[in-house]
Amino acid sequence: MPHTKRLLESPTAATLAGLTLLWLASTPAVAADVPTGACCYEDPDLGGLVCIDAASSHCEFLGGYFYGVGTACGDPMVECDVTPVESACCYEDANLGWMCHMLEDYKCEDMGGTWYPGLDCTDPSLECDPSSDDRGACCYEDSDLGLVCDLLIEDDCLALGGYWYGPGTACTDAYVECDPLPVTGACCVEEDAGSGNWFCMDLTQADCQSSGGVWYGLGSQCSDPGINCDPPACAAVAGSECAGRPQYAYQDFLAFGSGRVAVQTVSPALPGDRVLTVFDLGVLGAQPFNMAAAIGRYAHSSWNETNLGSILGVALDEDGHVFVTASQTWNLDVAGPSGWGAVYRIDAITAAITTFAVLPTSNSSLGSITYDCDHDQLLVSNFEDGLIYRVDHTSGVVLGTFDHGVPWSGAPGPAALGDRPFGLEVNGDRLYYSLWNEDANNASTDNNEIWSVELDATGAPIANAEQLEIVLTDTYVDPPWVYSSPVSDIDFSPSGTMLLAERSQLGINHMGAHSARVLEYECTATGWVQTSHTFAVGPPHSASGGVDAKADRVWASGDALHIGAGDNIYGFQGLPATGGTTADSWLIDYNNNVGIQDKTMLGDLVVTREGGAAPMADCPVVQVLNVTCDTMTPPYSWTLDIGVSNQDATNAIVGVAFTPGGSEVFSVGSMPMNLPPQHSWSVDPQVSGAAPGSTICFDVTVTFANGATCTEEACATLGYCGWIPGDYDFDMLVGVDDLMVLIGAWGNQCGSDDGQCHLVDIDHDGAVGMGDLLMVLDRWEG
Repeated sequence: MPHTKRLLESPTAATLAGLTLLWLASTPAVAADVPTGACCYEDPDLGGLVCIDAASSHCEFLGGYFYGVGTACGDPMVECDVTPVESACCYEDANLGWMCHMLEDYKCEDMGGTWYPGLDCTDPSLECDPSSDDRGACCYEDSDLGLVCDLLIEDDCLALGGYWYGPGTACTDAYVECDPLPVTGACCVEEDAGSGNWFCMDLTQADCQSSGGVWYGLGSQCSDPGINCDPPACAAVAGSECAGRPQYAYQDFLAFGSGRVAVQTVSPALPGDRVLTVFDLGVLGAQPFNMAAAIGRYAHSSWNETNLGSILGVALDEDGHVFVTASQTWNLDVAGPSGWGAVYRIDAITAAITTFAVLPTSNSSLGSITYDCDHDQLLVSNFEDGLIYRVDHTSGVVLGTFDHGVPWSGAPGPAALGDRPFGLEVNGDRLYYSLWNEDANNASTDNNEIWSVELDATGAPIANAEQLEIVLTDTYVDPPWVYSSPVSDIDFSPSGTMLLAERSQLGINHMGAHSARVLEYECTATGWVQTSHTFAVGPPHSASGGVDAKADRVWASGDALHIGAGDNIYGFQGLPATGGTTADSWLIDYNNNVGIQDKTMLGDLVVTREGGAAPMADCPVVQVLNVTCDTMTPPYSWTLDIGVSNQDATNAIVGVAFTPGGSEVFSVGSMPMNLPPQHSWSVDPQVSGAAPGSTICFDVTVTFANGATCTEEACATLGYCGWIPGDYDFDMLVGVDDLMVLIGAWGNQCGSDDGQCHLVDIDHDGAVGMGDLLMVLDRWEG
């Protein structure tokens, strides 16, 4: 065995031939162990769809649709039945010179050959081996590269509109006045794997691919406008559906339906002495728009200013436990029993209040809170020191802090404008947070902003990894009133758009009204851009700082949704997901008393997913069915055929979103769909920015009609957009793995419908044998 090992470490063609023959002599002929099925692809020469029996990878290479392992071209669901034909293909082999083989047109094209439909290689009219004297320098105009020179026969040169210098001439001859075809191009390469730092180099395609780079094609230059090695300007995934439904064991709550519930905070000055209330949204489907909806409300008798004080931020975990923050941002503020740094927890079953955590404060209070279900932590903004606190979801222990901007000096708060985070939300692997830079009483040239910071695997913000995402426009531009109100809540929709809720603050502890908006932004190639959707909460600018986006509705807390005698609605509004007004929205009054006005008293809002602690939908089966090359030359892109099978018995899937796991870029972040229960369908996003031959893994998040979501990981191997005969595993290298495929198919006789056999039979003599082995060995690269 040691001698055999040394031979295999550095094989020669003769050695490989000998070892292969020895192996074949002692091995019975078996079929190739590559599973096959019906493959339907478009053949321009045959004028329609063509079906062959092929492996999934072969079908991918053809740009076809693979019906699955074991399917046959004669199956009823296969809607193409033209049989492909092989004709003579003349191509030049680097070692053997000009050759003719019977190939299908696409294979001939991939080898740079000329396909002669209807002709056999034995046809006397076919001259496949032009002598070297027949070729000469050809100068022609390339649309991308300008004037280039290549060795061509006269007819081919004239077909390109070029000038032919005659037989035997070379591109290096002094009188040939055009540059030879380039051998290098621009290549984007990552400095260190996972660093995210990309730069551009001039490399050959092989060197670029071996470096894991993205090659932009022959002659491309790093200075070209289309070459951009910077990472995407922004990233977005579908919003998480972490908020579970409480299961309070009290009659008022048990009377609720089984649908979503909303939880809202208010000022302690609001009549009713309940600073937190839960609302039954499950009955809204039967309620008219643009009037106070008749729905159930539940508030435990202990949820008052005595036991909670002034609270603002609210978050729910997956089990329905409610977390709220002490915050003196109202016009009347009352400290709760654990002070201004308190985070209180309301039990999902008993509704009992406990002090979950107390963060350091001396002269200010807390801001917003969000639950990060991916890392099982709560994040809280602290107005005292300008820090964002990470709190363990189970124990309440502080895990760490993140400081934006100027390091905290230790001086009593509140933190200065421009160094004061407020609204928080985790999306993908980033924490998004708003910066309170100005308000109605503190207008400045520094508009309010949205920032984000990358999180590591534990959920901790990575130092110096924050980036500016959005600079908000001014709400009012009427000097001296030129300002916007700070964003107190952030949420991401199932389609990955970012929703922002402003709050009409007149200062750190002074609440106003009618100067706050709900805004929506979408992630584009150039960054976050405001959408055309308009969310009119009440009269213009009457949002009050809470927002939650679902597939069908955007829920926003609002001040004065209606104003009038006996029709004063103050609470929250359910708008269409594409924007709307009170005319097409459900309106909910907080305390079900429309006889009074509750101005400046409405706070944060969270809407749960439907159902209890567990999602009310069975997660689907998600798999990559096929990968197709979209381009045969760089820059490369691929179309992924991703199958989604809805396993749930009652809920349709209404959307699917894609989250890249690496440098790849999806042409769309999300796609709408309407996939009924117990049905399957496929979606076809395009992917670019990855290296050919690489395997990418990414998250596929589906959203159900009831608001539940599931995220599944999918992986795909991106093929090389070209093929070398003998490269059976499509890795652009003829080696041991390909030899194993050949040995597995040795002796097979290829029938007319045996696409897999014809793929292995590269000498096209109708059988897998010695001729194919010699061609594999001739192309051997290790």
